[in-house]
Amino acid sequence: MAEFYSNPGAEDTLMDPLIVAGPAVYPLVIEAMSDPDMPKRRYAIGFLGNEEVTDAVPALLAMIDDENELPYFRGDALEAIYKIDESKAKRLAERYRDAADMLGRSAEDVLNDADYLQERRSLEKALRRWHD
Repeated sequence: MAEFYSNPGAEDTLMDPLIVAGPAVYPLVIEAMSDPDMPKRRYAIGFLGNEEVTDAVPALLAMIDDENELPYFRGDALEAIYKIDESKAKRLAERYRDAADMLGRSAEDVLNDADYLQERRSLEKALRRWHD
């Protein structure tokens, strides 16, 4: 987690330390993302989706349902769920598609299978960048 927090890389590489660390960090990331002040929280949420961490779904659902959460975190959580369980995300997106914020935009993207939601950061790319 320390390498993740201190990673000074470009935006598309910020989750690389977590990808390289692998499944051992899944529980740590799930626990840490419950803290609204977690550094690089959006990238931690994205990592869970990228890696299709099914154990993260309850925490991601709680984040989406929490109206005290910032809309962009809620949208990120919906997008992460899409990468884990597309049908569950589409059902949720129906509920939030009319929101006039990031959550609503994410819901529309989920319902339309936006191209960026199909992208995954591979271990190979993470290793190449992280060890260069």
